[in-house]
Amino acid sequence: MFGAKAVAPATVVDVEQHGRGMSEGELKYRFVLEVQPPDVQPFRVMTEHLFLFSDVVPEQGGTVNVEYEVKHPDKAKLALNGDPRYDRKLVKERRKQQGSARENQLQAELASPPGTPSPSTQQAAPDADEAGPGTEDY
Repeated sequence: MFGAKAVAPATVVDVEQHGRGMSEGELKYRFVLEVQPPDVQPFRVMTEHLFLFSDVVPEQGGTVNVEYEVKHPDKAKLALNGDPRYDRKLVKERRKQQGSARENQLQAELASPPGTPSPSTQQAAPDADEAGPGTEDY
């Protein structure tokens, strides 16, 4: 039967694109991970994972969660579900919210009267006291 599984944080030691997946739009990546379980010595493992072209791929030095078999830690895989950086559903929802917020901003700017400055260009000038030394008017 299947052995007991555990999840632990891991640091991406190295990552490389390692080919394509079976489906159009998939890329295969190979990772060297340093897994840091809470109750045992850290260990390193190599694993592969398929990502879509549009996915965010963990980078060298980043942290991810890894699921592994306790008795066979070399059988590890990335556990990205629930991670807001890499979970496809969460990333898609965040992008949708950002797009919606941006659309609302554009519509508000469109409805503003001519001459109204854009929110991105409205930056308050620092007061003379806050500007710091050497910024006095001559």
